Amino acid sequence: MKEKDFNIKNSIEITDLHSKGAWEVLGEYGVYKTYVLPSGEKATILPTCVVPIDYLNRDNWAKTNQMGKFRQVVAVQVLSDGVSPEIVVKSPERVLTKEPRCLEKGYPFWGGDRSGQKYTYIVGNPVVEEQVVWEAAILLELLRLGIKAERPLAIIEGINGARELVVNKIPVHVGNPGSIKLRGPTEQEIRDHLKANSPLVPDDLAPHNLLRDTNGYTHVIDVNRWAFLPHTDHFRKCLIEIIAQSD
Repeated sequence: MKEKDFNIKNSIEITDLHSKGAWEVLGEYGVYKTYVLPSGEKATILPTCVVPIDYLNRDNWAKTNQMGKFRQVVAVQVLSDGVSPEIVVKSPERVLTKEPRCLEKGYPFWGGDRSGQKYTYIVGNPVVEEQVVWEAAILLELLRLGIKAERPLAIIEGINGARELVVNKIPVHVGNPGSIKLRGPTEQEIRDHLKANSPLVPDDLAPHNLLRDTNGYTHVIDVNRWAFLPHTDHFRKCLIEIIAQSD
């Protein structure tokens, strides 16, 4: 299951019991560098990035497809030169729950319209935007563990401080699932592997967040609600404080 083609420190061990910040954790997986794009945005290139930096320049995105239910997700389909970049750009969740019972349990994420939960919309707050940095770190940890997942490529930061995570687009198998051999892992195998070997705590790990690629392998996507213990404890606490102060 090991991903040998990624430049990730396979020997990394999180042994410090004290909480670390998102960028500090991210740096444990390799060197990242930040560049200023022609658009004026900043792009932090992650060690797993395999696309040209021009792909990250928003001005080059000629055709996009808006997706996402709880957050904005943009699939970049075609660049201005006609190239298909095969990248997906994901924002943090800015609609967050105001439900007291959820916040008391330390859970900041909104349950959707059907949940009946009160919610708040928070824009321009650095704690809210930090979600995508944690998402990148969680994806890197999954890849280190040998669990196939979205490959984090870069973090884009706008002039206003808004952040987005750029990941690769998984080449999804289309058609009858039975027409291609399932090479694994199953959802339960992923859960068992995480429980035995990882500081990650999955959230909403279900079929809609597991994609089967054209070779029959399962990939984990949308891990932005996952916890990375013990490091995300402090982050969640700060996020809930921000929610409590919002209108």
